[in-house]
Amino acid sequence: MGQNFDQRHLGDYALAAKLLEKQGISYSLAQLEHLRSNRLEALSQPQDLPAIWLVIGYLSPLILFAPVPFTFALSFLGIFMGAFIRLTKKTLPDGSRIAAFSIKTRNHGKWMLISGIPLIIICWTLLVRIWRG
Repeated sequence: MGQNFDQRHLGDYALAAKLLEKQGISYSLAQLEHLRSNRLEALSQPQDLPAIWLVIGYLSPLILFAPVPFTFALSFLGIFMGAFIRLTKKTLPDGSRIAAFSIKTRNHGKWMLISGIPLIIICWTLLVRIWRG
């Protein structure tokens, strides 16, 4: 149940090979290894975050000035997103762990963290001054 799809029992591969042979399809060991390496290469490619999420991450402290529910929690969204982008790793079928996002996206995550804290302080200071009049 808790097994990863790529870590199936060898019996499953043997059964699949027999079923494919009945259909007239067969693969050599070299072809299977080539397919496995192509899949590992595809899985190891880092992701880029869509631009809209980057904009949301950078501008989330400004949500304090919007009349929406949960403004306090949403104002910290950029910091959480930056940490998530910066720290997220994925485990490949061979057991190795790599960064889930590209270097460019991880740099954006770093800047979300760095700029988010002062921006939240500035926004909170302005909001308190507006409330006090």
